[in-house]
Amino acid sequence: MAVYAISSDAGPVYLARVKEKYNRTASLQWEFASQALRRIRSWGFNATGEYSTNYVLPIGIHGATAGNPDQMPFIRLIRPSQYSLRADVGVKDLVVATDASVYTGWRGSRLPDIFDPKFSEFVTSAASTDVYKPGNLDQTPWLIGTTIDDADDLFGIKRGDLLHVGWLAAITAPTQLSSKSTGVTAYADTTVYTKRALSDFLVGRHGSLAGLNNAWGASYTTLGSDGGWPGGRGFLDESGRNPWMRTGDFANLTDMRPGVRKDLDDFLAEFADRYFHVITAAVRAATPNHLVFGPAALRFDARPEVWRAAAKYLDVLQAYVLPDPISNLTRVYELTRKPVYVWTTAVANPDSPLYMFKGPRGEQPTQGARGQQYAEIVSQLRALRGSDGVAFIAGIDFWSWVDKVTGGESTNFGLVTNTRDNAYDGKEDVMASSVDAWGYPTGGEERDYGDFLTAVTRANRSVWEALGLLGAIPRGPSGLGLR
Repeated sequence: MAVYAISSDAGPVYLARVKEKYNRTASLQWEFASQALRRIRSWGFNATGEYSTNYVLPIGIHGATAGNPDQMPFIRLIRPSQYSLRADVGVKDLVVATDASVYTGWRGSRLPDIFDPKFSEFVTSAASTDVYKPGNLDQTPWLIGTTIDDADDLFGIKRGDLLHVGWLAAITAPTQLSSKSTGVTAYADTTVYTKRALSDFLVGRHGSLAGLNNAWGASYTTLGSDGGWPGGRGFLDESGRNPWMRTGDFANLTDMRPGVRKDLDDFLAEFADRYFHVITAAVRAATPNHLVFGPAALRFDARPEVWRAAAKYLDVLQAYVLPDPISNLTRVYELTRKPVYVWTTAVANPDSPLYMFKGPRGEQPTQGARGQQYAEIVSQLRALRGSDGVAFIAGIDFWSWVDKVTGGESTNFGLVTNTRDNAYDGKEDVMASSVDAWGYPTGGEERDYGDFLTAVTRANRSVWEALGLLGAIPRGPSGLGLR
């Protein structure tokens, strides 16, 4: 039962409030982090999730021998798909180098060239090198496991309704000289290895250029380049302009010849297999005593090839469904037979400091209704069973600690307000000033907002009661436990 993104990095207004509120000691960030841990524990959560500040960690960071004394289990996150695209690493983005006249769909995300040897090298470094004191990470009992990536950096992998990765591999340019989107002025190695891997895959399947042309109804003159991308006649020149590769269905390729679609589906499976194999191998080498979790988070409708590859290598999968029915998570389990923990959230913009912004589909009108929605989510997750009778939900990862105001989202995701760091409990998140159970100031909001957290605490408590663990949540040295 984790909480994502426990951090003061939530915009200048929130940071200013944190500095004002937690000024008891010189170690402001430590005090903020310790108090956040006390608060989420009192609401029935028992772990810190991805994107949380290092100050919540119970182990030493930046050479320190000890971490936060208010110890709580945590999930580590690495992001190789994002950071391998940096100029100093040099892995290329497959999406950016496509013909804009052919692929006219959404370009809001990236997908790294995971067949590039530099990607494997970077993953090894990312999995083993971090801010933790050497030797602390794999020896600590507080690490639950490592989340291997952020699915937002995995276009075509995260969800199955936008872009087919096999087709992307076929139409992307075979070389890249530079990239404005990733800030690379000149690549030392211009090869796009995923496109070469697709060529090798097709030759292995069809035996020769003639075999490929016959199977696809194609007329490539060479497996290499003949005239140059995007208008040449060789396989490496393929940009999606050829009739056998042209499609109006970027996600499912339903208007392509069945044989072409089958080859691209199978290469997608190869791509997913390599991705999960490379990253999990590196993580297991660095932390052999801990779990390996899937990217945060794949949508329930990610392609079967992706889920099956994930299940082959991961210990626990992470998925999300909202605002779609929670029962869709059974699809994930039936495909994988692996435990799943769930990215989840609940939103009520009208009853929050973000009342002037329209929230996402499925938002609630009040904090009380938001709390009931959360309780229903937890109840439904507890009730989910696979066709084999297994209760496959391993937990939740709640998004998030504080309301999101950066990145243009302006959404009431938080357990606390982004204006005053007040808990959404109907007592702190109000205009009147007061103090909380630890003596910190509360109130001062523009309006009186409602009570989300009473329902959250009851729902979380119901989990511990059902498991016979109520009272077993550690209290920490100075916090309130769920008793």
